[in-house]
Amino acid sequence: MRSTLTADDLFVEILMLRGADDRVILLVEGVEDCGSLDAHIRQELAYTLPGHGKNRVLGAMQRVSSQGLDRVIALVDLDWDGILGDGVQCANVYRTDLYDLDATVYFAPGVVHRVIHASCASTRNRQLPTRTDSLATAVADLVFPLGVLRKISEQHRLGLKLRDFPLDSTIDWNIPATNNDRLVDIALRRSPECPADKEALGALLAGELPMADGRSIPRYCCGHDLLRALSAYLRKVVHAKVNKESIALAFRAALDCGTLNQTRFYSEMTEWSVNHVGSSIWSCLSG
Repeated sequence: MRSTLTADDLFVEILMLRGADDRVILLVEGVEDCGSLDAHIRQELAYTLPGHGKNRVLGAMQRVSSQGLDRVIALVDLDWDGILGDGVQCANVYRTDLYDLDATVYFAPGVVHRVIHASCASTRNRQLPTRTDSLATAVADLVFPLGVLRKISEQHRLGLKLRDFPLDSTIDWNIPATNNDRLVDIALRRSPECPADKEALGALLAGELPMADGRSIPRYCCGHDLLRALSAYLRKVVHAKVNKESIALAFRAALDCGTLNQTRFYSEMTEWSVNHVGSSIWSCLSG
């Protein structure tokens, strides 16, 4: 069971793989990340390995560092690092530019445009927006309150169960806009052990939203929420026949060299690999 995998188990797996293969090991959090990155990695130099969770990856990387094991690096989700403290710091660990890899790809120029037109090819053209960048922003606005609620739960240790959250149930689609009262109500019904009541949680959300908005809406958006909301928006507003799974596949396909080259982690990991391997592990060339 992957749920019982520990950081020690992952480190042992790394040691076993290193004994048989001298290529760079790129640890990532999940198999979806492998699916997004594998096409852009020079397989003769490196390969991805899913760690099945950020804490496991970070714990394994701490052991890698303490044992002096070389040619092992990691890419983990930024999450709330930089907002709620700096997170666990470890050598050769890099973070996505935004909340996670899907969010980083979502906000890259042109990606949503390509995904929408690829996913809605059978939809009549007059039903598609002429400016898909405005649609991308509208979807991010819908996701933003849930992102702020995620941050509040983490900051105040409320234990809200927000994984696979039914965001479309909180949206007034005739506007469209997220109903924050409904958002809080559903979150609490999914989280019976949360110590805050509806009034207190609603007040925390209302107080945090203006401050968070001033920072950057994209920074608060979880990729899974974005893909779920975009899928719902295309179904309910554009009347396209899509689902979250097809949208997720389209986003992984949309991570092309031009998009990857613009990310901070691409530049940082390129510098590491040139210094430690003598060449970039990426098949995409910058510039």
